[in-house]
Amino acid sequence: MYSQDLLRYVDNLCTPPHVKLNNEINLEYIKWKRSDQLALSWILSTISESILTQIIFYDTAREVWVALANSHASHSNIHILQLKRDLQNAKKNDK
Repeated sequence: MYSQDLLRYVDNLCTPPHVKLNNEINLEYIKWKRSDQLALSWILSTISESILTQIIFYDTAREVWVALANSHASHSNIHILQLKRDLQNAKKNDK
C-alpha cells in the first residue's frame, strides 16, 4: 500500500472531496473513491473470513481500518503495528 500511496486512505490523511461541485459530479471525488476502493480491496484481501463478517457493512478503507483497530484494541499495539506493516508490504497480486 505504501508504494502505491494508499496508506493515506487508512491514516485519514486523505479526506474525501465533496461528491458534487457546482451541481455536477466532482471528478476529484471519483478519483478519491477509486483509490479508496483499491485500498479497501487490499485490506479485505488480507483478512480472514471470520473477521470479514465484522466489517462487511463499512464503505471506506478508513472505516474498515478504524473498525479493525477498535475490535482488536484489546490486543497489544504491537499487533496493530504488525497489521499496518503487513498492509504496507502487500503487493497488488498477493491474495
